[in-house]
Amino acid sequence: MNKKKSKNPFSSKKLIGTLGVTRKLFGLLWQWEPSIVIQSFITYSIPAILPFINAYIYKLIIDLVIASVGSGLVDYKQLAIYLIFRFISLLALDVSYTFQDIIDKKLWIRFPAKFYTMILSKISSLELEYFEDPEFRNKLQNLRESYITRPINTISFVFYLWQSFLQFCIAIAALSLLNWWILFPILLTAVPIFLTRKSHSEFAWGIWNGNSPYRKKFWYLSELIQGGEGIKEIKIFQLSKKFIGELHSMYERFLKENEVVLKKYLISNNLLNVFSNIVYGGIEIFIIYLAILKTITIGSISYYTSVMNNLQNGVSGMLRNAARLYENAMYIVDMFEVLESPSKIIVPESPTKIDYLSAPKIEFKNVTFSYPKASKASLEDFSMVIEPGEKIAIVGENGAGKTTLIKLLARLYDVSSGEILINGVNVRELDLDRWHAALGILLQDFIKYEYSIKDNIYFGNTEFKEDIEKIKEAAKNSGADSVASNYKDGYDQMLGKTFENSVELSAGQWQKVALGRAFFRNSPILILDEPTASVDAKAEAEIFEHVERLAKNKTVIIISHRFSTVKNADKIFVINEGKIIEAGAHKELIKKKGTYATLFNLQAKAYK
Repeated sequence: MNKKKSKNPFSSKKLIGTLGVTRKLFGLLWQWEPSIVIQSFITYSIPAILPFINAYIYKLIIDLVIASVGSGLVDYKQLAIYLIFRFISLLALDVSYTFQDIIDKKLWIRFPAKFYTMILSKISSLELEYFEDPEFRNKLQNLRESYITRPINTISFVFYLWQSFLQFCIAIAALSLLNWWILFPILLTAVPIFLTRKSHSEFAWGIWNGNSPYRKKFWYLSELIQGGEGIKEIKIFQLSKKFIGELHSMYERFLKENEVVLKKYLISNNLLNVFSNIVYGGIEIFIIYLAILKTITIGSISYYTSVMNNLQNGVSGMLRNAARLYENAMYIVDMFEVLESPSKIIVPESPTKIDYLSAPKIEFKNVTFSYPKASKASLEDFSMVIEPGEKIAIVGENGAGKTTLIKLLARLYDVSSGEILINGVNVRELDLDRWHAALGILLQDFIKYEYSIKDNIYFGNTEFKEDIEKIKEAAKNSGADSVASNYKDGYDQMLGKTFENSVELSAGQWQKVALGRAFFRNSPILILDEPTASVDAKAEAEIFEHVERLAKNKTVIIISHRFSTVKNADKIFVINEGKIIEAGAHKELIKKKGTYATLFNLQAKAYK
């Protein structure tokens, strides 16, 4: 049986790709901070050049001293000039390192903040489809663990690589003047060392990237234990030992795989170090031999020995920084793949304008939709009309397609076929920001913003100036005013667990605050996904009394499992497997004695 050859993911194409990423990263730095780029190249160049100047001055001093000993005459003026220049070169070297340190600190302060902001801006603009894709979430996990230090380290390695390269070029030029064949053994040692370090970087990245799902679970379990959200259940079910055991197993696996790579690297690198030191030692012996033959001066031994040291440092620095640059660039590939992710939702350049001052007519026309990589359609040939100002409810079992309808209506996804019409205009032709502004949504998995109660409600419409009276009005209608009244800071009370003097709300209290956010938006279309799932019957009745009063001229779409919530809707749609199986008012559906009537009676029976 023939075995298939495994593909090498670290081909020359991979090398070119990672270097291309470095170029992009450096391009961003030039775009944002061109003065720092110029200053960095200057300050990194000086330490590469000055050691050669200093070594040559020292050669001249030695030759002058030896000549003086031989002749008995000392040229003090010439010696003083040499010593002054040597002092200046040494001082300039120290000063250049100080400036280099200052510019590095500027770089570390400015670049990460801008790059971080750019990453967050891009992530916030990505469509929902990306975040529901496991492969893309792996990339986000890689990005999360690398975006703070990897990009700035890559930039630093570019400058250090430039410094080492310049040091290497000057040393090569100096040695070629002595004897050009010296270059061959130097290059002979450099190539295998670079390939070894490149291979190590690739294997290290392979382990890191290959374990992305495990690292994702590692962080999930860590946050589950640390976050406090599930600590009650973890304690009661005694899950901490299991979770910590899983964390330990994942850590041990990752550690063992890295240790194998490190051992191989240690052995191969030490063998190459022995080889390179033999080569450099042989070159030094050759230089001493030339001095014995009086082909070069005694001072030249010192000079060329210094050149050899600088060459060795240059080669070592070049290989080390090139390998580090290559390794970091592989981590940054995921960052740029995220940054360059194309938009899934295309917004027209000249969108059709619609007046949203009043509720528009909404029509789902022969809509079919499948989630990416899903084997079955969530909606199939689905049609539904919602008249302006109509109050409708959507009910059905989990997975029937209820929340999918909301995602499509909000254009978080585009339909696979068919169309969604807003006042007869395809939703794809609308300005997406204006369309979103026309929607006031309370999602089932709403965000619990760890801000004040006031801010939590104000986030419903930040385009307008904060108006505390309107915020209080929205809070009163949602029941969130009763939450604020429990605390001395009232609407300024901080929520959550993160900040000082903050309080954690119950699920029902959080839902009232989130509902206040939807009311504060005051949009012509109000969408409520399980709006009263966490509140008691009394609060539910009060909330829907407010909904009916506030939404006289608004379209209201309610998704709920609680039939007490939906029975007052103008029309109720019962959905099953992506299709409408029943539609009508509550009384009509009860008379039909179909699915709705069965579910309603089952729920009503439970309350008796």
